[in-house]
Amino acid sequence: MLIEKLYPRQKALRERTIMNVPEEFAEDNGFYVTVAITKGLYRLLKYNIPVITEKTKIAQDDYSLKILNQDYWERLSDVLWTTNLERNKDRNRKKKEFSFSVFLPHYETVKNKAGDDRQKLIPSKKIKFKRDRGDHGELVFTIMLAEENCIW
Repeated sequence: MLIEKLYPRQKALRERTIMNVPEEFAEDNGFYVTVAITKGLYRLLKYNIPVITEKTKIAQDDYSLKILNQDYWERLSDVLWTTNLERNKDRNRKKKEFSFSVFLPHYETVKNKAGDDRQKLIPSKKIKFKRDRGDHGELVFTIMLAEENCIW
């Protein structure tokens, strides 16, 4: 494809538009081919981690508090594990691309009734999975936020 020649996957990796998941970590989560995540998903996993407050503790059960207390690697593992489960469902097996929701607590800016911005804790996020060929014809997977598009 013309687009692939204009923006090869290796260039996307060099420019940090996507980042490869370490091979051993990917294998531990059920992937045996190269897996990359987009910069947008990386930032959500790494920097948009909810802070547990007394108010949060009252509103959550023990499992939810454990999820809220995860670090980057635990959150990435949850995304990979859920993605692997979704891609193995019959309806998704042959699809090149599909979307699904992951329980991934994060903050989003929303407007309140007065029209002011405020941070709201959102429990899940829509994720997109793409199965494709790499620069040398090898099978590769990319996981991204549903609103992201990839051209490699």
